[in-house]
Amino acid sequence: MKKWAILLVTAFLVISVVAACSPSSQTKSTTSQEKLKPKTITWGTMVPGTNTYIWTTAWANVINKYGGLDISVQPNADASLNFKLFKSKEILISNTAHLEGWAAYSGLYPEAYPEAQPIRLVASGTPMKFSFMSVDPKIKTIPDLKGKRLYGKQVPPGVSLILPVRAALEAYGLKETDVEILPRVTHPETVRGLIEGKGDAWFDAATPSLDELRRSKPFTPLPIEPAKAKIIADKIPGVIPDVWPTGLYGTTTDTPIIAQVFAIYAHQDLDDSIVYTMLKTMYDHYDELGQIHPALKDWSKNNALRLVTIPVHSGAIKYYKEQGLWTSDIEAKNKKLLDEEPKLKKS
Repeated sequence: MKKWAILLVTAFLVISVVAACSPSSQTKSTTSQEKLKPKTITWGTMVPGTNTYIWTTAWANVINKYGGLDISVQPNADASLNFKLFKSKEILISNTAHLEGWAAYSGLYPEAYPEAQPIRLVASGTPMKFSFMSVDPKIKTIPDLKGKRLYGKQVPPGVSLILPVRAALEAYGLKETDVEILPRVTHPETVRGLIEGKGDAWFDAATPSLDELRRSKPFTPLPIEPAKAKIIADKIPGVIPDVWPTGLYGTTTDTPIIAQVFAIYAHQDLDDSIVYTMLKTMYDHYDELGQIHPALKDWSKNNALRLVTIPVHSGAIKYYKEQGLWTSDIEAKNKKLLDEEPKLKKS
């Protein structure tokens, strides 16, 4: 019996060692610690003619020139498509509204994101103005949109248009079915649709594409009164009340609207040194970036943590700590987000 016992113990130990050294076991133990260090880092953004494309190309040029990285700008029809490519690692960085980032991270909006994406916040930046814009002189207020055609949902599906549209319509006593909501594929295509009379109005960001629109068809931003804007902001992460100022794309009066705070996101497994170098280079050359586009002046390091809706990338945390920007309040908020993440992803 002793001999058999010794043989059984020996066999058990051999099997345990083999199992521990097997490829599947090694993969399981190291996958969560692996970091992405690609030679070329793909930064997803929107198409030419949008502010985000202008910003991204400016950042990429400066980071490549001074930071020694190789960032490739990948324009896609919409930011929602960029986020859908994070899991496959085809896109490793993107910039868009906090609302879109939150939806991609959380997976709480299956209509747009059937599964949660592995992203982390890198930096917050400028609030971009969003408005309902009418090319029909008879449409002067949001209630006037009843029975009209509004470009207001992204293709591929996203949330940074349709959720504010739904909230705004509701704030003014309208149902989503009261308006024919048309798909917006790209800004240039939507402009052509408005010029050709295929739509009556548009909800979107104030972007350079509006210059083309106003040359062919004058448009008017529809007011969202501050009280209504607050109702919308209370429902949607990253939305704040704002004003469309006189002169912006040829407008003739100040108009209350909403804005969405934009941010830069990175794949959660992108190497810390890459994210750190990105941030350091961007902020070291902040003045140069501000000369390329006025809105880039609002992408300062002092605004980088103005809004934190998902956990911050560890490479970014290292930079913010060095700069004295990582406060105890932000640390507590980030820890809470990390603690809640497993439950959020499971739901």
